[in-house]
Amino acid sequence: MCIRDRVDAQISGLGLETVACQYGRVSFEEAIAAQRESQLLYNPKWGDPSEPGIYSGKIFEYLAALRPILATGDHPDVVDGLLSETGAGSAARTVEETQRLLLEMYREYQ
Repeated sequence: MCIRDRVDAQISGLGLETVACQYGRVSFEEAIAAQRESQLLYNPKWGDPSEPGIYSGKIFEYLAALRPILATGDHPDVVDGLLSETGAGSAARTVEETQRLLLEMYREYQ
């Protein structure tokens, strides 16, 4: 089973067909355009606490998109500080904190 089929199966298994779709491979330009149109950009952080000083390239793409960013991960790292300093988004470390931030961001969106 190819990755596209696995993702489709996960979407279907979670009952998310009405809110999730995949577009397959898109050009870098198309990806950047989609980021700029998004209501919220999600940045799952590295899971290795021994690498707290590493930025992913994606976080800088997200900053350039000028859209709210939600980062998640169970330990503090440089992304937390970057989001706080720039006011570009929020970082959550727990499921409960993620839920709270998503609700806050959704209310701001409305």
